[in-house]
Amino acid sequence: MMTLLRRKVLTFALVLMTILALATTVGNSHTAHADNSGTVFASSSTVPLLQFPEGLTSWKGKVYVATYNVNLGASNHILVFDAGTGNLLNTLGDLPGQQDLGLVYRIPQGGGDPTLVIGPAGSGAPVSDNGLLQSPVAGISPNGMTFSANYRTLYIANTWADSIVAFDVNSQGQVTGNARIFAQNKNDDLEEYPTGFTGLLQSDTQIGAAASTWLNGPDGLALDNQGDVWVASDLGDNLTELDSTGHLIATYGTSAVTASGLLNQPASLTFVGSSLYATNMSIFTGLAGQPILPFGVVSFNVGVSGAGGNGND
Repeated sequence: MMTLLRRKVLTFALVLMTILALATTVGNSHTAHADNSGTVFASSSTVPLLQFPEGLTSWKGKVYVATYNVNLGASNHILVFDAGTGNLLNTLGDLPGQQDLGLVYRIPQGGGDPTLVIGPAGSGAPVSDNGLLQSPVAGISPNGMTFSANYRTLYIANTWADSIVAFDVNSQGQVTGNARIFAQNKNDDLEEYPTGFTGLLQSDTQIGAAASTWLNGPDGLALDNQGDVWVASDLGDNLTELDSTGHLIATYGTSAVTASGLLNQPASLTFVGSSLYATNMSIFTGLAGQPILPFGVVSFNVGVSGAGGNGND
């Protein structure tokens, strides 16, 4: 009798463990194949021009990195790397940028003059952001952008508000409005002192690992082939994965400052195959000069590929 009871208990325990294991992968089947440790793809220790890497995209086996040198505005570049080897292939540009803060523009296919599309009331933009893209700290919103899988929704990051804002897009590819919060997870804490951006300090701000939450300071966005939205959480030093309804699926990576990880203010994202690449802008440590951390690009095998034609290879 006791032996039979033990067998039943053991069987029940095994079934329960199986159910729990399956439950952790429901709706995120690629998680079991993902690598949360990541690798360094490129570093300023070997590529000195890789200063304050910000923008990121990929095309035909190449990774393009735009630097935003806040110390020397005339030394911004676009660096072209081989996605397979990490070798620097080419360097483009050497001109300072132009800033029209708080606005979103459209550039026609093939290049040309930008057209104002989204802005606050009084900006002259045909589409209002309903105040959802504004920030009291200059230069941090609006930020990264990506489209939904059917191109009927445009997502834009507001780094200040820890939010992703969604806009409707019609069948002709025109943004029509309906600004709304897609996802938000407010946290005023910071991984490190915000040198150069002290306006980020709030009365309740703590400096340290308490900042390591999902969607803390969303910057770059990317879409995978399952319709999930990936976010470079710049102020929380992690990569955040959201489902198509804006709910959290998982986070990847840890802070180089507070957890000896690989991420230090990740700014932009792009997929190459099943690897997700992120720039480490490292603007606070770069301006402060300490701790001494190289600028770089890191990659994570996340077990899913990017949505084609949406800023991914």
